[in-house]
Amino acid sequence: MDKVEYEEYANALELHVPYSPETLLAEEGEKLALFKRAFVETREGAYAYVTRRHVKRLPVPQAGVPVPVEGIQEKTLNEGWEPEDIEG
Repeated sequence: MDKVEYEEYANALELHVPYSPETLLAEEGEKLALFKRAFVETREGAYAYVTRRHVKRLPVPQAGVPVPVEGIQEKTLNEGWEPEDIEG
């Protein structure tokens, strides 16, 4: 694999972007996120291992603290191999 090909994969998989739920949500209260985590290419086609996740801000009550602390909940909705269009 040459450097250009590696960079194409790195960009598609967002390898240069550290995962942070705070950054993902930005100012939104909740978001559905899709992560491509791996690729497999065969003669018959290409596939991506995809994770779909629901990320949500929510108040978390703390004992002895009158104001709840903000927390983040992440729920994986599904994971699996899906056909991938590598032409575009």
